[in-house]
Amino acid sequence: MHAKEGREQPPLVTIEHVSKSFGAVRAVDDVSLTIREGEFFALLGPSGCGKTSLMRMIAGFGEPDRGRILLAGHDVTHVPPHKRPVNMMFQNYALFPHLNVFENVAFGLREEGVAKHEIFARVAEALRLVQMQPFAERKPQALSGGQKQRVALARAIVKRPKLLLLDEPLAALDRRLREETQEELKHLQKSLGIAFLVVTHDQDEAMMMADRIAVMQAGKVLQTGTPADLYERPANRAVARFIGDTNVIDPEIRARLDGRALVAADGVAFEIHTGPARDFSLGIRPEKLRVLEPQGSIPGAVVIEGVVEQRLYRGDVTELRVRTAQHVWRVAMLNASRQSTFVPDVGARIEIAFSPHDVMVLPE
Repeated sequence: MHAKEGREQPPLVTIEHVSKSFGAVRAVDDVSLTIREGEFFALLGPSGCGKTSLMRMIAGFGEPDRGRILLAGHDVTHVPPHKRPVNMMFQNYALFPHLNVFENVAFGLREEGVAKHEIFARVAEALRLVQMQPFAERKPQALSGGQKQRVALARAIVKRPKLLLLDEPLAALDRRLREETQEELKHLQKSLGIAFLVVTHDQDEAMMMADRIAVMQAGKVLQTGTPADLYERPANRAVARFIGDTNVIDPEIRARLDGRALVAADGVAFEIHTGPARDFSLGIRPEKLRVLEPQGSIPGAVVIEGVVEQRLYRGDVTELRVRTAQHVWRVAMLNASRQSTFVPDVGARIEIAFSPHDVMVLPE
């Protein structure tokens, strides 16, 4: 069962007001969040946002300056890594070049003094899960990048941690293999039933694999939610820009009344629900915009005139840049048929339309 379906799982990891500085740099700034048992959780953000520093503190490779970290209800803020029910898969895989695949996976169990028959059974099971049984006798130098990644994953899961930490685990793979491995990781995580925490700067990777995502910037968590929550209801402009593509505009506010506002974009007025927000931008995803065919109309839509400045064919969509009186809009037209459909040429004067219900209010 998907971790966010059914009854809510109890928290496995609780981060309470954690801060960490390196000299004058505040790497993690008053972060609080929870990770549930059996959940695939992602820390998503650009380089230097603090996501790896936070992960390393969860693993025990660093201590916060303030705040505390709980695992399964126990305070582990000052507990060393080897005494936490956590394992970490490093970005460079850190495989031993002189050991074959089987011995690389078995290494941690041998260090712990696990019985030989149990080592054999557990390593065989781990290799089966990552589909590396045929390569058990090979050395790391005889493996591809994707195969090394699977060995590192097997070595991490063979110790049966409550939480597996993955630091940019797919960064070294090409696009096709990365997409395949995303699906395999998600399937494996559900099969194992243990919590995964992945650190990534790749929004598509996070959206594909994670049950919930925490978006980080400058050491802070901007928003935590499901992929759909973050995409359809971003908390602010920064999240809207980081999760997917969006048109962000500063509207003219003409009137306010009881959580609603009359706003205008490019001189065209429409009403939206703003809630308590006073200062805000508006966001509209490119795929929510429609290009009207000549003499076409959409009931209830906001319609704005503009000129096509650029047309980009991207296979699944054709993307337009449309200049209007005050903005340049990105419009995504789905290429749903191989037959030619209405796609305006560069220089064409067109009308673009959107529903007020598809407008996102982005508090400042």
